[in-house]
Amino acid sequence: MTPVPFAHQIAMAEPAVEPLLVALADAFSPVDDAAVHDHVGRLAERLRHVAPDPAAQLAALGSRVVAGFRRPNRRVLAGDLDDLLLPTVLQGRRGDELLVAAAAVAAAHRLGWDVGVLCAEDRVFVGHDGLEEPLVVSPRDRGRLLDVRDVTGADVFWVEPHGLADRVLERVAERARDLGLHHVALRAAELALALPVEPREHLVRAVALARVRARFN
Repeated sequence: MTPVPFAHQIAMAEPAVEPLLVALADAFSPVDDAAVHDHVGRLAERLRHVAPDPAAQLAALGSRVVAGFRRPNRRVLAGDLDDLLLPTVLQGRRGDELLVAAAAVAAAHRLGWDVGVLCAEDRVFVGHDGLEEPLVVSPRDRGRLLDVRDVTGADVFWVEPHGLADRVLERVAERARDLGLHHVALRAAELALALPVEPREHLVRAVALARVRARFN
């Protein structure tokens, strides 16, 4: 199956996490959409019989899904993007904490759970909108359920799907700059410019894209 193009996904008011990040990955290298669908389905199956309680759902998401992913060894993955693109993160069960959180959220959304990605400074979490308590799952801590107040004093905020794609592209662009992968940096800048942002930010991104193009040429 061929993923829906990235441009079509970001035109939606609130695209679903899974197809959005599949389309993003496909913009860099062809993706087998059916394989991704199966991977996410297998993760969702681990959650199917969890009680309909927000705390139980969040705890299960951490122990049954997030805990099964490993953090990347940057010395091993320094030459590629495997830890930053959802299809390869799912396939290898290894990835950047942002992508692990996204994979967990995609699986939970298959069951209609009201979960999402949360960020605070350099930390990434998975949270449940049905919880009043500040409990989160931490990919950096192998899926442990934590009180976010014990982890960071910074403001914690929900990351909507467009913002999630934006953060993934920031990581891809940074990796590309570090490795001198100019064609990847160029593609990341093009995709970032296409995202719906405020006019001032759009101008900043247009200038950044022009600089990348100048270096590439």
